[in-house]
Amino acid sequence: MSQKFNSRTGKIEKELDSLYERLLANLEREWSVQQSLLHLLEEERTALTQASTEAIEETNSRKETLVLEEKENAAARRAIIERMSIIGGWQGREVTLSFLADSASDEAAAESLRDYQQTLPRLVDTIRIHNRRNRELIHAALADTEGALQLIRSMVSPAANYQKTGRFNANAVQGTFIHREG
Repeated sequence: MSQKFNSRTGKIEKELDSLYERLLANLEREWSVQQSLLHLLEEERTALTQASTEAIEETNSRKETLVLEEKENAAARRAIIERMSIIGGWQGREVTLSFLADSASDEAAAESLRDYQQTLPRLVDTIRIHNRRNRELIHAALADTEGALQLIRSMVSPAANYQKTGRFNANAVQGTFIHREG
């Protein structure tokens, strides 16, 4: 009987070790995607400051691809952690990277998990800062554009011209600076 139990325990440990390896590979992909996104946000800033519509469209397309990769990777990570919870008997517990690092039988895997736990949030914070800066740049450009359009509207829109009879003069289509006659 104890040999059967040891055999089962050995299989569980092997499967958990395999899941730890898959989780670490998943976190490495996460790191890679996040690094790519950070570099892409830097490229986007350059494209925004140069007002290059082709470069902006290109970065937007690449960002969409990275976001999809991230969603797929996150779903795979959830599945791995769910499987680890079942095999490890951790259902009902909050299974975090800290918990998994503390539960790992392999010290190298535990250390790698702790490293990812520390570095990924910092990388994500840096991405948020870059994204916020780019968003502010976009909003400033839009405000400038809106201001320019408002100026153009004021230059070409007719002022209220009324004839002596009190009727509107339809032929007096002139703005502040631009007249119909040229």
